[in-house]
Amino acid sequence: MDTLVEYLQSEFADLTPEELHLLASGMQERTVEQYQSLCRRGEDSESFAVIKSGRVGLLDSDGRTMVTLTAGNVLGARDFFTHSPAQMTARAESPPVTFWELTAETFADLLEVQPRLGVHFAHSLGSTDSSTRLTEHLRRRLHRLPAFSGLGTNVLTMVAAALSPMELQLGDTLYRSGEQPSGLFLAVEGSLSRMTDSQPPMLIEDGALLGGENLASDIPYNHTVVAEEPTLCWELSRNDFHRINQVHPVLQRALNRPAIPARPDTVATPAPAGDFSLASVRELAGLPEHVLKAVSQVVTTRAVSAGQVVYRPGEPSAEFYVVHSGEIELSSPSDIGVNQELSRAAVQDVFGLNSLQAQTPRTKQATATVDTELLVLPRIYLLRLAEQFPEVNALLTPDAAPQTSEPEEEPPTPPTGLRAESDLGDLHGFSVFWGLTGQELARIQTELQPVIFYPQEQLFTRGDTVTALYLLQDGKVLLEAEDGQIRYLEPTSAIGLGSLLSQAPVTEHAFASTEIRVVLIPRERVWQLATEIPRFDENLRNLAQQETNAPPVPVVQQQPATPPPTWSAAAEPPTVQPSPTIPSGPATGPSLAEPPSGLPPAHSPQITSQPAEPVNPFGPPQAGTPPLSAPGPAPVVEQDPFLAGSKSSTRDDQGFGGMSIAGKIRAILTAVLVVYLVGWVAFSLIQDLVPVLF
Repeated sequence: MDTLVEYLQSEFADLTPEELHLLASGMQERTVEQYQSLCRRGEDSESFAVIKSGRVGLLDSDGRTMVTLTAGNVLGARDFFTHSPAQMTARAESPPVTFWELTAETFADLLEVQPRLGVHFAHSLGSTDSSTRLTEHLRRRLHRLPAFSGLGTNVLTMVAAALSPMELQLGDTLYRSGEQPSGLFLAVEGSLSRMTDSQPPMLIEDGALLGGENLASDIPYNHTVVAEEPTLCWELSRNDFHRINQVHPVLQRALNRPAIPARPDTVATPAPAGDFSLASVRELAGLPEHVLKAVSQVVTTRAVSAGQVVYRPGEPSAEFYVVHSGEIELSSPSDIGVNQELSRAAVQDVFGLNSLQAQTPRTKQATATVDTELLVLPRIYLLRLAEQFPEVNALLTPDAAPQTSEPEEEPPTPPTGLRAESDLGDLHGFSVFWGLTGQELARIQTELQPVIFYPQEQLFTRGDTVTALYLLQDGKVLLEAEDGQIRYLEPTSAIGLGSLLSQAPVTEHAFASTEIRVVLIPRERVWQLATEIPRFDENLRNLAQQETNAPPVPVVQQQPATPPPTWSAAAEPPTVQPSPTIPSGPATGPSLAEPPSGLPPAHSPQITSQPAEPVNPFGPPQAGTPPLSAPGPAPVVEQDPFLAGSKSSTRDDQGFGGMSIAGKIRAILTAVLVVYLVGWVAFSLIQDLVPVLF
């Protein structure tokens, strides 16, 4: 054993004597005969070895011996630790070879006994890889925590790989009360104490998760944590938390759901009798069962300590709350600046809803009188639910009329719900509305839905398919690409237009950088408006072209729809004859009234002299949506005075002014050449005639 410890010490200098003996105790002695392999190139490295006696040759891909190992040499430690395939084949070169071997299963058991062993083992190898045996160990530890037990392996692996070790000495402070959360911490070995100003210190056991709720809710720490002895913690930084949460939003929800621990230094709060159900909350009782089930999927929990403020006057109304256990005091500052208690919210009571409905800042202060657990209903998630379940608007709109299940011939103006109840403003600043008549703008305005997003709220995330046209009225939107590149959108921008038209997933996250106001049009309504208003269709295509920089595609003039020609999949489609008519306006992309590109011929008929029926590029209509009727003759609409003097933009009557820049240049060069040739001929004739005449 002493010999093995000596060999290990020469290879793993960062291990303590205790860790060296622990590592040696887990290694088993084995023997192989001459020319037998200890490991083969490309095989999984499920163990590493220390040579006890004999010679081991490391062979290259051609079977030639590159290096010979003897007693005391370590074989395959780095490949084993980093989950890498064996880099070379190891073969016994002398009869026999004896070695000590440590398997992955035994190494995992040793890490449970001595977690620091993994940290010092990695330091000795100089390993910075994210996928290591240590990552597996941390993933299993995270899975045992109540907050993380329901998360998938891929989420836990990302979290485990992002953890970094922190070794605290006696008296070191992990974090202090009042500080903004810098991360969350997993205590795996040692002793920590939790201290507040009014209570005696409380010992924190190994395996505790610290600071998770503060990080998820972005609220300051309300206690101080100090090391009572040398302690090992693992930290997930604030930046890594947000990076992982962008990919797996379930992480934030998991951290907001831990149960309130029983602590001897706080007032005990009785739990509500029986099973707590959202249907028992008066404000939610009117929602159908299937809607309540959907709402329950977006509810998060938040634990607040006695005396902690949930929100203050003037803060934005981004969520409302249901008291699950404990009690909340609602107060307001008096004329002399002293908070006066107005009411208290007990178990199953709702607070913060009125300001959310009115879309105004908080007017009261909400403070926990005892340790309290809240159910949190975020505004952004409820807004998305309202698009799928209109009944949610009855909850979010003050004095909303009850919803009926009977279909209506003409959909009414969408209820405001969480949307801004402000003037839609001047729409002429948006390029999608350029050139539209007053009557056309009035038609579009009936479909616009104003929405307010607060800073850091998400419009959509990478991989989503945009289901509405977002038009930015005020504020600034941040777009973050997959490679980390960031760009900002200013007012009058259209957000996510390319994904909306192509139905392809977006490649960027979209956040509100400041408080923003947008107007949106649901995707189905965009299609309906595009078929009704050709210039709106053309403007959308122009903007999509600017986003993608795709080459221009000729546009075919819309004609009264007739059934498209049909043929079998095996038959050759008819020969396409180009249309002699060149349409008006710049040709910048496929019309919304045409089939989307990329479909096979059997499903995407070619353009013929007999125009095809318009195809909805946003997919088939939802169940219950009446099919669009074929367009008839264009209705007579009021001409916008701004466009009253304009001419038709077809090339037949445009003349020289309607030519493209390249065409104008060609015409000018041709004229110069003709003038030059005529002048040269005239000059030659004059030279020939002058001698004759004189």
